[in-house]
Amino acid sequence: MKKPAFILILLFISISVKVIGQDKVEKSYPWSFSFSYSPKIDISKNNINRYFGDESYFVSFDHMIDHRFSKHFSFSFGVDVNKASTVINLQTYNGANYESENYSVKTILIELPIQLNYHFRDTSKVFDPYIKIAVRNGFFYQHTENYSSNGFDNYEGIRHFNFLEAGLGSYLKISQRVSFKYETSIGFGINYLRTNYFYFEGLIGLRYTL
Repeated sequence: MKKPAFILILLFISISVKVIGQDKVEKSYPWSFSFSYSPKIDISKNNINRYFGDESYFVSFDHMIDHRFSKHFSFSFGVDVNKASTVINLQTYNGANYESENYSVKTILIELPIQLNYHFRDTSKVFDPYIKIAVRNGFFYQHTENYSSNGFDNYEGIRHFNFLEAGLGSYLKISQRVSFKYETSIGFGINYLRTNYFYFEGLIGLRYTL
């Protein structure tokens, strides 16, 4: 999966550079920033057989800085904070009596996305639709507490993962500086807790133009 992903990124960047060279637009475009709610849902075929804490749903908040550097192209970068918590109750029979175990798993996935967008229309329009491709550098932190008949234990771990996603989005201008922002994306883990990890991510938020 890694080789096709990087070939796709290089192809998209080369096309953007070529178009920018042909599009000799002297207009300068302002920077903007946005804050969005962006839940992430696991759509992998094997998501039923998840590990503890390998969540199928993350509550996410996305903070991005955007810059339109030509008539049709812009880039975005920022931070996406994903959170999930799970409580697992287990009860086993050892032949004499029942023993109980309770797991509390808290997961935080912090992603640093770098995103390239192709816009179909110029900034003067009310609707500004675009297609996107993004590489997301992620840091996965998990803290697990285990309460059992034998006592209490806890452990934590930090791991590094990478994701690639593509999708559609648009801005809906509601004033000269403020716009609604919404996106839908499909992504996969270039490397993650398990192979063949695919997810759907929705996004809705507000963008402010400087």
